[in-house]
Amino acid sequence: MDDVSTSPESESPGNWQAIVGRWTNGDQCAYEGPILDQDGIGLFLNAKRVKDGAITSNVKLSEASETSGGVFFGFSSRNKPYVGAALGAFERAFSIFQFVPGLGFVSLADGGHISNLRPDVEHELRVSFVGQRVQLQIDQVDVLETVVPTPMEGSGWGLYAYGRKPISYSDMTITRHAPRLFVVMPFEEPFNTLYQDVIQTVAKDLEFKVIRVDEIYAPGIILEDIRRQIDEAHVIVAEISTNNPNVFYELGYAHALRKPVVLLARRSPEKKLPFDISAYRVIFYDDSIGGKKFVEEHLRRHLEAVLRDR
Repeated sequence: MDDVSTSPESESPGNWQAIVGRWTNGDQCAYEGPILDQDGIGLFLNAKRVKDGAITSNVKLSEASETSGGVFFGFSSRNKPYVGAALGAFERAFSIFQFVPGLGFVSLADGGHISNLRPDVEHELRVSFVGQRVQLQIDQVDVLETVVPTPMEGSGWGLYAYGRKPISYSDMTITRHAPRLFVVMPFEEPFNTLYQDVIQTVAKDLEFKVIRVDEIYAPGIILEDIRRQIDEAHVIVAEISTNNPNVFYELGYAHALRKPVVLLARRSPEKKLPFDISAYRVIFYDDSIGGKKFVEEHLRRHLEAVLRDR
C-alpha cells in the first residue's frame, strides 16, 4: 500500500495533548491510566496531521489482558467517527477498529489469540491508510487489511490506550502520501484528450496522484484493481456522457463507500441523465475551447473543496 515510487520521508511527531486519560511524554510516551472514574480509554493527540500515509510506533503493554495500546487516526473530534489499530483490543492480539458515536468501538478486522501477547514485550506497530483502505503490520509482518465503511472525516492522529495499567510507546514516526484521484471514463476519444489535457493537468496542479485503470500495469483481475483504486481514492472523477455500464458500475461502488464524486457530461439536448443520478451535481461542458476552460475552472473548484475537507 505504501507509495514507494514517491519515497515519502518519515517525520517525528509534533507536540502532544492528552484528550482522555493520564499521559506523560519525553523521549517516550506513556499512558498511566484513567483519571478518576473515566472508562479506561486513553487518547493522546499529536499536533501534526496526516490524512493519507502511515504511523509507526513501538508499543509495550504491562499486562496482556484487559489492556490494549496502539494508534488512532482520521480524528476530528471525540464525538465524530475515527479509526484505530491496536494490540490487545477485543480480546485479540491485534485489531483495526472504528469509533462510531452512539455505538462505541466496533471491530473492522481482528486476528491472533490474546494469549500470544506477552507483558513487557515491545512490538512495532505500523498502520498504513490510503483513502479508506487500512493495512496493519506487527513486527514488519502484514497481519490485517480492511476497508473503512465511510471516508475518514479528520486528519488528526495520536496514541490510543485502553485499560488501567501502564502502556509505553516509543520511536513514533509518520509518513504522508499525496491524496489520490481515480478517473472513471471510457478509454477512447474524445475522452482520452479530456483526461490528458484537463483532468490530469488540473489534478496534478493541486498535487493529487491521478490514476486511471488502464494505466495500472500489474498482474491480477482488473475488477480487483478498480475496487482497490476506488477504496484508496479521496475523490472520483467520472465522465458519464455515454451511459457506459462499466462507468456506472464503478460509480455505484464509489457511492456505496460515500466517496466524493465529480461528474462530467457533454452537453446534449437529446440525452438525459439516468434517473438515479439526475439529482447529483454535474459539470456539463461543450466540445469547444470555451468548454474546455469551463471544465477546468469548475473541476478545480470541486477538487479544492475536497482538499479543504482534508
